[in-house]
Amino acid sequence: MKPQYCEIVKANNNNNKYLGGQMKKYFLQTVVLISFMLAGFTSAGSFKNLDENSYAKYESNLIAGLNSENLGLQISSAYFLGEIGSEKAVLSLVKLLRDSENEDLRIISALSLIKIDNELGVYMVKQAQKFNDNEKARSKCRRFYTAYMMRKYENSTTDGNYFVAGVVK
Repeated sequence: MKPQYCEIVKANNNNNKYLGGQMKKYFLQTVVLISFMLAGFTSAGSFKNLDENSYAKYESNLIAGLNSENLGLQISSAYFLGEIGSEKAVLSLVKLLRDSENEDLRIISALSLIKIDNELGVYMVKQAQKFNDNEKARSKCRRFYTAYMMRKYENSTTDGNYFVAGVVK
């Protein structure tokens, strides 16, 4: 029987540097994102205790995060803008809902627009449930809008008729 030979090939150093650099980059982004989210979870309600100047800085930093190239930062910023109810962020969130290529960013933008409870934002989520080109985003917008309408009209029932997301029952 002939012995089997295998050849050991040394990996190209340039590829290793590239892959290592990419992995380091993504690892660092993940660590920053998790740190940002944990800081937000521990201080999510504490923004109400900020003075007006600090709140304005907090809000402007989150709005700047929406314009970042970093997807994780955009998603986190969109989420926390909804948590604080930022009226200044409505137009930016609407733009992300309509134009973002990432479906998760569209979904978080829709959720934040509902949380902010701005007339334009709610209307855009209502429209997105019908016309958004992403099926998952349309489905989530439908759920968010339905929940919003149910919450809004749950206490206004009269004589057995009630309004649920555009349908009289």
